[in-house]
Amino acid sequence: MDERAQPVRWSHLLLSHAHAFYADLARLSQLIPRISTLPLGCAALAGNPYSIDREFLQKELGFTSLGENSMHIVPDRDFVIEFLQWSSLMMIHMSKMAEDFIIYSTAEFGFIQLSDAYSTGSSIMPQKKNPVSVG
Repeated sequence: MDERAQPVRWSHLLLSHAHAFYADLARLSQLIPRISTLPLGCAALAGNPYSIDREFLQKELGFTSLGENSMHIVPDRDFVIEFLQWSSLMMIHMSKMAEDFIIYSTAEFGFIQLSDAYSTGSSIMPQKKNPVSVG
């Protein structure tokens, strides 16, 4: 009789996910200061003729830096791409963890059991638990 085995400790598997999330948090902490640049006061293209205290605005609004060049900072959308890149990677890590939990809850493995709150039955096989997202 063949028997499935998990060659590593359960804690080792869980820590692999924890390390991925820790790296995601580190990336986010590096991302925030990099994209936190104040564009206000640059006007649409060539600067602003009004006497605006941009340093005061920066501090009051919580930005880490000022946009130095109006032609660069006003149309810049790098912050969107950087955030989407970070969040996509985070979702990949969450998906990987969910995939591990789902496969380890199957009858073939049986390492974990999904709560009824996160699964539904099958109309053909009522004993079967199908994972569902809760939202």
